[in-house]
Amino acid sequence: MKPVDGVTAIALILIASFAIDRIVTAAMFLLSFLSPSLEPSLIEAPGARAVAERRYKLAYVTLAGLLAILVLAYYGGVRVFAAMGVPTDPLLDTLFTGIILVGGADRVAAVLKVTGEAPSQKPAPQPIQITGKLTLEDGQGGRVGQPQEVLPEHAPRG
Repeated sequence: MKPVDGVTAIALILIASFAIDRIVTAAMFLLSFLSPSLEPSLIEAPGARAVAERRYKLAYVTLAGLLAILVLAYYGGVRVFAAMGVPTDPLLDTLFTGIILVGGADRVAAVLKVTGEAPSQKPAPQPIQITGKLTLEDGQGGRVGQPQEVLPEHAPRG
């Protein structure tokens, strides 16, 4: 691979990381049908949910690592050091590229979760309570009637 400039190298890493994230997320979704323990949101107990979340993360990183290191870096020839023109051992370049791509895929997943979250349900509106005195004026500066105190419905009058 001939050396590329920094912007192209960053774009290559971002695109590859995005592809890894989407492929691994789809694979994890399909695997959750075979093993429901890979879906942490289905587990209600806090301790068991934490364990399931760690298992999910481990499975995600393992699949992303295999995809990044074996498929993209080794077979696909996507290597960071080679793209920047830095001479290095191909095995080291492959491992380093895999680590960058897996870390990038994890960050891409975090960004997609933040921007793609469904809006949370708004809480039911609370009634507005206003206290004080109400004075009506007739438009010419004179008062109409007696000033009345405004209290919430449940407040005692007197």
